[in-house]
Amino acid sequence: MTNHIKNKLISSSISFIEYFSSSIKKKLMLMMMLITCIPVIAVTIVAISESRRNLEAEIRTSNQSNIEWSGKFVDEKLDMLDKLMFSVMADLTITRYLEGDLEANLQSKYMNQSYILNKLQLVYLPNLSFFDEISLYSSYENKSYSMINGDSRITSYSSGSLPLPWGRLGNTKLTFHMEGQPSPHFLMYRTMFKFIDKSVLGGVSISVNWSMLDPILQSMRSEKESLILIMDQAGRVVHSLPESDYDALELQSIQTALSSETSDTFVKTNTHYIFQQPVGNGNMRLVKAIPTRVVLESNRGTFWFSVCLGIGLLFISLAASVMLANKATNPILKLARAISFTAESNHDGYIETTRNDEIGWLEQKYSEMIRARYSIYIEKRNAQFKALQAQINPHFLHNTLQSVGAMAVSKNVPEIYQIIQTISSNFRYTMSTGNDFVTLTQELEHVDNYLKIQNFRFRDKVEKHFYIDKTARNASLPILILQPIVENAFEHGFPYTKAPWIIRIDVARQADKIWIIIEDNGIGISPERQEEINKRLLEDPGDVIVSTDNMALRNINARIGIHFGRPYGLMIVANSERQGTIVIVTLPYIQYNE
Repeated sequence: MTNHIKNKLISSSISFIEYFSSSIKKKLMLMMMLITCIPVIAVTIVAISESRRNLEAEIRTSNQSNIEWSGKFVDEKLDMLDKLMFSVMADLTITRYLEGDLEANLQSKYMNQSYILNKLQLVYLPNLSFFDEISLYSSYENKSYSMINGDSRITSYSSGSLPLPWGRLGNTKLTFHMEGQPSPHFLMYRTMFKFIDKSVLGGVSISVNWSMLDPILQSMRSEKESLILIMDQAGRVVHSLPESDYDALELQSIQTALSSETSDTFVKTNTHYIFQQPVGNGNMRLVKAIPTRVVLESNRGTFWFSVCLGIGLLFISLAASVMLANKATNPILKLARAISFTAESNHDGYIETTRNDEIGWLEQKYSEMIRARYSIYIEKRNAQFKALQAQINPHFLHNTLQSVGAMAVSKNVPEIYQIIQTISSNFRYTMSTGNDFVTLTQELEHVDNYLKIQNFRFRDKVEKHFYIDKTARNASLPILILQPIVENAFEHGFPYTKAPWIIRIDVARQADKIWIIIEDNGIGISPERQEEINKRLLEDPGDVIVSTDNMALRNINARIGIHFGRPYGLMIVANSERQGTIVIVTLPYIQYNE
């Protein structure tokens, strides 16, 4: 296969995959075509194969039975001829003559020879259609007595020049002799032995007409193109029907198949179905060879019927697949077009549905989503309006605090001025930051301002200790995540203790992580409460935002989780050395960029 053809096949495969991958409708159509067409094709192939197999089995069964019965008929014919030879061999006068026990005068000899010829004639005349010669050989006289085509003959032989079959006498069984090439006759002969010393007295032979077996062979020819042969033990063809037509290559193929598997009565090759049956005590074989094309031609009608039926079912399956794919995907395409229209035009497209299946459920949910989207849009506009109104109050309060600070300076009250500046800075931090992220330094300054305000409220009762890794000062973190944690200590921990209130913040960095540890010396929490809070911190962020219990800590943890993922967030740890609570904030180290 050339590179051009390979590239063409690869390109066609890619185009095919891209075409059917571009649409759910095409995918469904392809899947349904495969589901419907593959079984149809498979059933058609199986039907054709099964039809041929059944036809082969029928041909094999019928021909094996036929050739078996034909072999029995041939053996019956040969047995009949063998009995005729036995009738000659069992004649007492002939046996005594061959042994030399009768009188040897000329008259007696003439009478005995006449008796032999008459005996042969009595055997020959009723069986003219089976053989045309019957002979008796006397080894004592070295003569043969024959009845050939109705004529009687006595032939004398010189020593060392005996013709067939007399030169081969000595076998105790019925013997056959067949020419190497097809001939009109074949010989059957038996040897006559002297009873006392088993010496050879002579023999009886019959020249059998092959045509005697032609009616039996003709009955085997149920197929017009089949070959009916008789082979000898060496695999040579010794007789066939006169109308048989075969070439040398065809015959060689049959002979090769039979020589390799002579024990089987049926042999199948690429070109023939071959049947064989031994006859004549295994000296010959009946052979029937049916060309495989005969079976194919016999099966041709069934083959084309199956093909046409398969093609018809294939077209019906394809049409049904297209119709079902269209019917199944049209509602999905309708829904997809409505969603595309909404996304591109920013207009809401509603879908009216009367379906009760999953597609109808999707259409119903889409319509509900569009209505909810419209409601959210209205609520968002209202929220924006209210947020604009709410911005007026913080700005007004910030400006008012600046005015009060100016008055404190003019009245020479620096303490009031400082606290007002701190409160004003906090307001400015929460209002002026347009980004959701700030530096660690900015967030710690905001915490420091918050602690200054608390220290002013509680008359210097608050102590603060900051230990900050310098390499972490420029880390980026969400705004307002530390001050609510510190505020938690004032709300839940400090009111119940008389000792000075201590807030300790440690910041450490290691590679791409930073840890912010916020510690107080408040009343602390019980192990059960600590476990409960840590468990709630692991809840879904969406559930946390709408909850009001432990809202500060949980919302901070949720914001961190939304921005950075689950490995980061808060963890509550009991202070084992002294009273109080430790909150550990784990964040990725990301350098702040404005």
